[in-house]
Order: sequence, then structure tokens, then C-alpha cells
Amino acid sequence: MMFLENKYSRTYFAIVEKRKAMPASGNVEKHHIIPQSLGGNGKKGNIVSLTPREHFICHLLLPKMTTGDSKMVFAMRMLANMDKSAIGSKTYESIKIQYKALGGPHNMPHSEETKRRMSAIVKTPEWIAHIS
Repeated sequence: MMFLENKYSRTYFAIVEKRKAMPASGNVEKHHIIPQSLGGNGKKGNIVSLTPREHFICHLLLPKMTTGDSKMVFAMRMLANMDKSAIGSKTYESIKIQYKALGGPHNMPHSEETKRRMSAIVKTPEWIAHIS
């Protein structure tokens, strides 16, 4: 799939080129420049380190740069967790920084009962349909 030639594409690639020339440091997230679902690969030349805010913005731009590709909309929805709340890029970045400071998912205490319920949920047909 080709990207549309529009202001969203120009903004997206300006962010990518800026970070290729001047890599982000500190709290960064790896981003596939050409998403794997659109034929991109996991090689170094297709990966750029972005701040959480830039990553969020790039995923906001991707659906506007493509036509008829639900994968880009789904990726943004998952990134922002829009089912629960609509958040802005600054809020997203702040949450990501706080989350990493707490140790991420590996540091979240869950009872055995909670772990069992979470495991059961991700095996349901509704959950599988939700992520497909």
C-alpha cells in the first residue's frame, strides 16, 4: 500500500527524518517507519526511536495517510486504548513515563485469581474477534 501524498504524510515523515538525524534519548519507543502490516520489516533501516508523544502522533497520522486500511486505525485504537478513554499525546507520554518508572507490566502485582481471570478473558471468542 502506498501512502497518500498529503499534509499528514509530510508531517509523519518530518518527524521520522528528524529522529533519524537526531535520535531521541531517554524514554523512547521503537516505531516501524513502514508498518509491518503494510509490508515493512523489522530491519534497522525501518525502525526509528521516538518519544512516546511522537509515537502517539505518528499513529494518529498513519490512518490519515492511507486509504481503506483498518489496520492503522486498529493500531491507533490499541495504542491509545480508546475504548476506555480518549487521551491526548501529552497525557499518553506522561502515563508511559510513569508506567515505566513503576517497572512496567512485570512489576504489577496480581493475585493468582486475577491472573486466572485475565488468562480466561484473552481466550474468549469475543476477545479474539476484538483483536483480529
